[in-house]
Amino acid sequence: MRICSLIALFVTVTAFSTAASAQNNRPIFGVIDWFPFGWVEEGENKGVIVEIVGAVEDTFDVKIDIIINKIPRVQRDMENGRYDFTVSYRDPRLLSNIVNLTDIACLKTGIASLKANPVKSVDDLNGMRVAYPGGGYFSRSVLPKIKVTGVQVAQTHIMYNMALRGRLDAFIINDAIWGAFKAGLGPKNTISGRDWRQFAEPYYIEQLPIAISMSASSSHKQLGERLKTITENPIFSQKLRAIKQQYGISETLNCEGSLAK
Repeated sequence: MRICSLIALFVTVTAFSTAASAQNNRPIFGVIDWFPFGWVEEGENKGVIVEIVGAVEDTFDVKIDIIINKIPRVQRDMENGRYDFTVSYRDPRLLSNIVNLTDIACLKTGIASLKANPVKSVDDLNGMRVAYPGGGYFSRSVLPKIKVTGVQVAQTHIMYNMALRGRLDAFIINDAIWGAFKAGLGPKNTISGRDWRQFAEPYYIEQLPIAISMSASSSHKQLGERLKTITENPIFSQKLRAIKQQYGISETLNCEGSLAK
């Protein structure tokens, strides 16, 4: 009963936030509930994308409402026009009915494993127990090509702890997640230095661009036009550079594509 009540409350709050944004005619920025991109801590929105939205507000002197939600929900609500903007991998296999406005970073998708049984290729995953976020790059682009026992998880720290307890052979991360946890920026259950030494360096399989995107159904197309050139604005560029440095994200915007050999 308690779980059902919490789910009902979450749905009600999300619906109320969306309705309030529509009434105020503020654009809604959907943020994935996945560390370090977005999370709620003690009632406060935190994360890389949350800070990027703040930089957009400062640059253009606009008010934007943020809704943090699970990855599949953000994707679905972008596609059906309930959210106006998001930050996501620029990959047509992941989102439809959206307009990619501008690239702001590149992220490397990789496979984390323990030193005792390190993963050195995608084929090594066959027969393993592997954790990953539902609806993301790995589940749509890599998972159909291999045979694994898949475990969808709700948060990044769960994967680390499951691996340390022997409940996983490997899990999917990217270099932003890896760097942010190592820097001690995790919202909770931060991995200790001794535990970190049990992990091998990730095996990176692909580098993809991260873009600010707009729903094709959005009524805020004027803001979308302004966002297309926001990386050329010195105020935003300075703020974006500081955010990337804080979370250990590469400055490059020219992605290399496949990294696997």
